[in-house]
Amino acid sequence: MLKLVLLCFLCITTLLAEKEKVSLQLLWKHQFEFAGFYMAKEKGFYDEMNLDVEFKEFHNGVNITQDVEKGISTFGVGYPKLILEKSEGANIILLNTIFQTSPHILIALKQSGINTIKDFKNKKIMMENDAISNAPFLSMLFSQKVTLEDMTVVKASFDIYDLINQKVDIFSAYSSNELYTLDSLGIEYNVFDPKEFGFDFYNAFIFTSKTLATKNPELVSRFQHATKKGWEYAYTHIHETAKLIEKKYNTQQKSYESLVYEGQVMKGLSLKKDIPFGKIEVEKLRRIKDVYGLMGFINNDFDLHSLVFDDSILYLSEKEKKFIQQTPITISISEDFKPISFQNDDGSPSGIATEYWEFLAKKLNLNVEYKFDSIFTKQLKTIQKKEADLLLSTAKTKQREKYALFTDTYISFPISIATKNNQNFIENFSKVIDKKIAVGRNFTAHKLLAEKYPNLNFVFVENIKEGLQLVQNEQVFGFVEMKPTLAYNITKLGFDEIKISGNTGAIFNMSIMVRKDYPLLQSALNKAIQTIDKKELQQIIKSYQNFKIEQTYNYKAFFIVLAILCMLILFIIFKQYYLKKANKKLQLLVSQKTKNLEDLNKTLEERIKKAIKENSKKDAILYQQSKNAQMGEMIGNIAHQWRQPLSLISTAASGILAQKEFGILTDEKENQALNAIIEKATFLSTTIDTFRDYIKEKKELTEVILQERLEKDINIVKASLTNNYIILHKELNKSEPIKINLLAGELSQVVINILNNAKDVLVERKVEKPTIYFTVHKKNNQAIITVEDNAGGIQDDVLAKIFNPYFTTKHQSLGTGLGLYMSKEIIEKHLNGSLTATNTNRGALFTIVLPL
Repeated sequence: MLKLVLLCFLCITTLLAEKEKVSLQLLWKHQFEFAGFYMAKEKGFYDEMNLDVEFKEFHNGVNITQDVEKGISTFGVGYPKLILEKSEGANIILLNTIFQTSPHILIALKQSGINTIKDFKNKKIMMENDAISNAPFLSMLFSQKVTLEDMTVVKASFDIYDLINQKVDIFSAYSSNELYTLDSLGIEYNVFDPKEFGFDFYNAFIFTSKTLATKNPELVSRFQHATKKGWEYAYTHIHETAKLIEKKYNTQQKSYESLVYEGQVMKGLSLKKDIPFGKIEVEKLRRIKDVYGLMGFINNDFDLHSLVFDDSILYLSEKEKKFIQQTPITISISEDFKPISFQNDDGSPSGIATEYWEFLAKKLNLNVEYKFDSIFTKQLKTIQKKEADLLLSTAKTKQREKYALFTDTYISFPISIATKNNQNFIENFSKVIDKKIAVGRNFTAHKLLAEKYPNLNFVFVENIKEGLQLVQNEQVFGFVEMKPTLAYNITKLGFDEIKISGNTGAIFNMSIMVRKDYPLLQSALNKAIQTIDKKELQQIIKSYQNFKIEQTYNYKAFFIVLAILCMLILFIIFKQYYLKKANKKLQLLVSQKTKNLEDLNKTLEERIKKAIKENSKKDAILYQQSKNAQMGEMIGNIAHQWRQPLSLISTAASGILAQKEFGILTDEKENQALNAIIEKATFLSTTIDTFRDYIKEKKELTEVILQERLEKDINIVKASLTNNYIILHKELNKSEPIKINLLAGELSQVVINILNNAKDVLVERKVEKPTIYFTVHKKNNQAIITVEDNAGGIQDDVLAKIFNPYFTTKHQSLGTGLGLYMSKEIIEKHLNGSLTATNTNRGALFTIVLPL
């Protein structure tokens, strides 16, 4: 009884506790650039985190960094120059970035005739009088041998009409703002974007003081969590967000249309494929820091990792910790909701939702017990009656919110419709709402569709099998449920005449249902969800995409096969009679054919020579096609290798010019920059030599040190591997050099092809910690080269075909199907070796054996 009273006290005090007041200093005036913060407040995401957030609009004289350091503002939004301020001792830490790619650009009217950066000379440019803030611009200018001294710098008014009225020639702008005005007026313009010149910066960092992050990381985590939700909502509801800003946060008097435009452009700059919103990569920070360093702005080095808040750590409040320690959790699991959640034969829980839950439970160190139910309605009642505390795989609806809390969505699936095979694809679900649609009573699909289509003609069933049976018997038009559940059960239950015909337009945003009086558990779960890597969830889903389906015995199929066998036997007996009759005719034909063969032999030698010549010509064509494809790959790899050195050369040169312009260039700094340029230029020259060796057409055997040759081949693809975050483990055993006579260019073609294939499959399958293992060693007077990846291997039916000509598993635009075929031809026919492919417990293993 005392325990129950304590729990109730904790929950009530949490609900009634005064919200923690924090403030956020914006980087500029109210606009869509800060939409995520507004939506986090308006949608109650800050309230859920017990935060009362005040927004401070920017005005002249505000030093955002100093205000955050001093605690005048709790959080701030700042430019990339925060990296420079950190090097000067600023007590700050970065939480997230609003822009993965900066919207900062320079624009000029097309009628001005300014078409290249070199045209900037002797022109008026309007930009902030702050070289540090304009580092991307300065780098871009100096890379084209243009300096600020070549132009007249006009103090920024932030008024695009100064450009339109030709008061200035070039204008510093945001691609998400000023371009809308120019487009609306039909004015043509040219854009000069630093990222097109290799200077791709983050922009608009969300940050706080290092002191606050150290003393109260739980508060920082709450703010970060709610803010991310706000941005996710803003970008998925751009029109709704624009209306709110127009009505409530519109000190600049922007139109609704301009706010929508700003939101759509921002979305493309903020959200990048496979990168969660706001993610800060230390490597990209390092590139920005290097630009500042080469321009002479950074003199004090520091650890970039210390600049970024670690959001993978779970920060719980003392109340949440106490609640978890004192409260055992009972979870309601469906007995048969495959593949989402179900009970194994041994009585243990399993499924996508269950395995994901285990990550959360481990993170939170929860004391858990499971309770199984066969009917979903009963599961809901256990939450209502507080007989269970959690339900893992459900979605929020208006009705359910009356008696339960819900965590954030952790995965989403479409709700689809299954019909008979003879029905057409359903492109628009609203066209079938007059038909009878079966759905599980009180299932999430039922509740979501009832909200979306109030007049839908539902036929209620108690389970999935019953719904599919009604479709099979044509008692209803279709059955609706979450797509993976439909796909699994149609196959498992043997409904061969049923297919998934389309989606309903409703989305099952799966979350965890929590009993109403456990808000502390809800908040703790939300924090844990934010720390789980999305890749781990995708791995779980992937493992269930190939879920083993129980086989049902199909008697109908058996009798069909039996009938076919009987017909074959009768056919064989009947055929035998005609074979005897045909035998006599065959004897006559044999004598005639014998005579024809004698005539053929007279010209056979000449025919063979001709065929060999034709085949050689075909092999040459195939070889050239393969080499052309490899040349494309090679050029791509060289482009990867050259991009960073060229950028660094340009930046180093720009740095010298910038430091000279600001009067801070010393002999030491100049020598450092020039040495860096020489080093990178030498690297580029070496790359050209390697490429030249590869394209040589000489077919002469050359003695080489095998390890040195392979090192050159690896260096060609190394940059491409690095850019795709692929780890390369090399064991070249250089202490035992292997001398070998070979056609070096052809061996390079094979090695590079195999490495590129390994890279492609690792990227395609999104392997966690993608790795390639490359070894070379000598054994029994043979050189053995192995290339192994950790991508899971090659399917057995594919493994048997990979060396066939024109066979490829890639899209036709990405693969010719000649790479491995020609690789095997080169190794076995030209180099007298062998090339084989096998699967290991890590992935695919290619082995090249060459005689010494």
